[in-house]
Amino acid sequence: MPQKKKLQSYDSEPHANLIGVGIGPNGSIANPPTRFAAHPDDIVMWAIGNTSGQPITVTLFEFYRKKSDGDDKGDPNDAVMPFNWLVSNIVQIDDQSLGLIAAQRDPNFKINGVFHDRISYTIRVESRAAVNPFPSVDYDPDGDIKP
Repeated sequence: MPQKKKLQSYDSEPHANLIGVGIGPNGSIANPPTRFAAHPDDIVMWAIGNTSGQPITVTLFEFYRKKSDGDDKGDPNDAVMPFNWLVSNIVQIDDQSLGLIAAQRDPNFKINGVFHDRISYTIRVESRAAVNPFPSVDYDPDGDIKP
């Protein structure tokens, strides 16, 4: 019989670090992914479901710092990398399957002198179908990096 050990949980600020993304026909994302709030050493995981009818590749990249909360997109002249990828920032997903991308917030990432850094990033969806692939699609959701 395995030995049992108590693992004491702790309270933390409420933040969602599991981001669900559903890929539909033609690489569409019907509902935007939730905004995450990554604290130092937090794990952020994107769970990506594929119901597009085709095998796909999903890539997370172009992490840009926003100058203010109201910016639609981050500043391409202020690229940041707040994460260390646990495997890769790219995943290939068969139709009717689930893929995962996971990263750990880099504890050495420096926040830009405020309580948090808002960032934008790109989710690229590409078809891997041999016949009638849909064109690649880039999406631009948001996230928070917290001290």
